[in-house]
Order: sequence, then C-alpha cells, then structure tokens
Amino acid sequence: MKRFSSTLAVLAVAMMPLSVMAATLVSGQQYSLPTQKIVEGNLYSAAGTSTIGGRVTGDVLAVGGTVSLAGAVGGDVLAVGGTLQVLGPVGGDVRVAGGTVSVNDRVGGDFLVAGGTVHLLPGATVQGDLIVAAGQVIVDGSVMGSVRMVGGMLTVNGTIAGDVRARADQQIVLGSSAQIRGNFDYRSSKAAQMDAGAFVGGKVTYSAINKVSIDQTAPKRFLWVLVGIVTGMELLASLGLAALLMWRWRRQSLEVLVQACDAFWPSIGRGLAYGILVPIAAILLLISFVGSFPGALLLMAYIAVCILTKALAGMLLGASLVMVVKKQKVIHLTWVSALGGVIVLRVVSLIPVVGWIISIVATIVVFGVVAHRIQQQLASR
Repeated sequence: MKRFSSTLAVLAVAMMPLSVMAATLVSGQQYSLPTQKIVEGNLYSAAGTSTIGGRVTGDVLAVGGTVSLAGAVGGDVLAVGGTLQVLGPVGGDVRVAGGTVSVNDRVGGDFLVAGGTVHLLPGATVQGDLIVAAGQVIVDGSVMGSVRMVGGMLTVNGTIAGDVRARADQQIVLGSSAQIRGNFDYRSSKAAQMDAGAFVGGKVTYSAINKVSIDQTAPKRFLWVLVGIVTGMELLASLGLAALLMWRWRRQSLEVLVQACDAFWPSIGRGLAYGILVPIAAILLLISFVGSFPGALLLMAYIAVCILTKALAGMLLGASLVMVVKKQKVIHLTWVSALGGVIVLRVVSLIPVVGWIISIVATIVVFGVVAHRIQQQLASR
C-alpha cells in the first residue's frame, strides 16, 4: 500500500501545476455557458458538445465532438474536436485541430489550425498570421499577417495583407475578390487559377510538384518490420507491468477498474482534460528559466503515467469481457483477465477506426480515474 501511495504521489506532483493554472474546469456529455454568464479567468471544458456563449476573461481550452465559441474570449483558445466554430472575438491566439473548423470573428493574434476543412468566413479577421495544414482551406475573410498553408486545396476570396506561401497538392484558386498584397509563393501540381479581378501586389513564384513513381516495396517491408518490433516491445512492457500490478497492487488496481465502470462518463471528461492540460503545463514550465527542471520532471512523470494507464486499460477490457461472458454484475480481476485483457487490447487497437476508438476510450477512462484519485488524495491533505 505504501509503495502504491508513492506511485500516486508521483502523479500528484504531475498534477500540482494545474492547481496554479486552474480556474473553471467542466466535463460531461454536454456543457453550455449561457450568453449572460462571465467566467473570470481560464475555462477548461471536456464534453461531447461544448457551447460557450458567455464571455471568458482568460484562456479557453476545449475538447469535444463539437465545440462552439460564440462568446468573447479575452485570452487564447486551444481546442480539439470534430466540429469547431469560433463565432465570437478572441483577444489572443487560436490553436485548434478538428475535422471542420470555421471562424467568423476577430482573432487578435495568430491562427494555427490543422483539420479537414478550414473556413475563414467573410466576417473573420486574423490580426496575426494564418498557419494551416488541411485538406481544404477557404479564406473569405481577412488576414492582416502572412499565410502559410500546406494541404490539398486553397481558395482565397478575401484579403491577405502579407505574403502567401502555400503547397497545395490539388489546386489553388484566387477568386475575383481575392487580394494578396505581399508576395505569392506557391507549389502545386498545376498553376493557380486566378479569376478576373484577383490581385497580387508582390512577386508571384510558382514551383511545380513533380510526382515521381518509384518502387516502394522495400520501404514498406521495412516499415512493417519496424511496426512489428515496436508493437511487440510495447506488448511485452504492458504485460510485465500488468503482472507487477497483479502481484503488488491487485486490490488497488481493482479499485481503479471498478471506479472506471461506475463513473464512466465523468472519467472520460477528467481523462481528456488532464491528458491535455498536463503536457501544456510541462511545456510552459520547460520554456521558462525557473521551471525548466520541474517541467522535465513533469513530462517524464506524464509519460510514466501513460504507460501505467495503458496496462490498466488492458486489464479493464479483460475484466469487462469476463463480466459480460459470465454475466456477472460485479467486476473481478484475475491473472487470466488481466494479462489476457492486455493482449486483447493490443490486438483490438490494430483494427482501423473501431479498434482505435475502443483503445483510446479505455485509456482515457482509466487516466481519468487515476486523475480523480489524485485529486481526492490532495484534497485530504
């Protein structure tokens, strides 16, 4: 028990910087901040659907299937989700990743985005630079800085005050209302389409992308061998850790699994929030002069926790399968379910889409439980 508490103490150290950064942390299936509400400080949201209509004076960190920011944000925005909408003004930078990303208001700083489709609507104005990697990028608004783009297709119908550097595998289109006041340097498989009325104030430089056909059999074989080695090593490490947990901390491991089943959705919310916030805290410490050493320790602790969580996630899957097969109402933990679950999770994670989802969800749930146990220990001190 003492050694297990020591392990949790390491996790507690990993979470301590969050108490300094914390303001409002919410999680669940749905979260909504009404338009008349004001959040003083930062807002951290992890929910299936997040609708933030009120004003946030600090930063916003949001994770979910759908994230909609309609209210004003005084600081920066960091968001990850399937559909992301920035419909209100943001005072600082916006850094997002999602399937569909749209912006329709003022961004006071830079706009960094990775996604499937990125759309700056006519009402959008980016005061800084636009840095984007996406399958399709549509700029109908204004960018006061420069644009750096890598992706499939770029369409410009708005105004870009600075330079544009783009690589588009498909096509670049400058509409009739497009204005690029700086240089236009681009690489594409064919020359850009420039409609009548499109304006480029600087130098236009075009480089063709030549697609070379080569025999890729050898690299593919090497890649599969490398994947096999890494997968085998990861499986052995998880099995060894699961065996150690069964031998030394079986009761405590069972408590984690039971809590994961009983508080499934809250644990997902906590897992998403802390899974993102801890690395951010580590990076902030690393780039500061005073906190570089604590940041390195925090990052190493985070990696260690992720490895621990992976083994516990396999044990959770194995115990859940046994409970379903035997039609049990109470979860049990045996050597067979623990080690077998680790193997099953590894196999399932190789299945595209469905398998990945199962593996990710199991890992996030367990991570959320561990984070909650740390919160309880810190609160009791």
